[in-house]
Amino acid sequence: MSESEVEGAREPTVVRRVFNPEVEEQLLAIMDRLMNRIYERVPSLPSLPTTGVVSATSPMTWELSREDETTLNEFMESMNEDIEKYAKDLLRAEIRDRLVRMGPAAIARVRRALKKGKKPGLKRKTGCIYIQFGDGSPNDPIDEWLIANTGG
Repeated sequence: MSESEVEGAREPTVVRRVFNPEVEEQLLAIMDRLMNRIYERVPSLPSLPTTGVVSATSPMTWELSREDETTLNEFMESMNEDIEKYAKDLLRAEIRDRLVRMGPAAIARVRRALKKGKKPGLKRKTGCIYIQFGDGSPNDPIDEWLIANTGG
């Protein structure tokens, strides 16, 4: 072989899967369900471009001008009522579905906490939402578990 043939030759690229096919299929199914819920509730939301993100409709990234920022702030303010209404419905359904998917043990865990008179709550931590019971005192330690990954 000549040097040019050796330079042009490449080792085959091996693509390693991060997840096994079953887990990958489950993740895709979850994403489909979430996107379908978003499309049902707010059909135009997923198609809106995001600052600094390359999208199919806008191949270039862009920065907001002050006027754009003001317009978006006014728009978001005017949408507060609808956002709160739909967000409540989406989150309520997602928490319920997640508990069902976690199985009878998760529902029993909720039942035990409620019977003890513990007040449920949600806690957001670095891109995740947790169900939380307890106030964190020695007599009432916090019991929490992951309910949703928000990706942020």
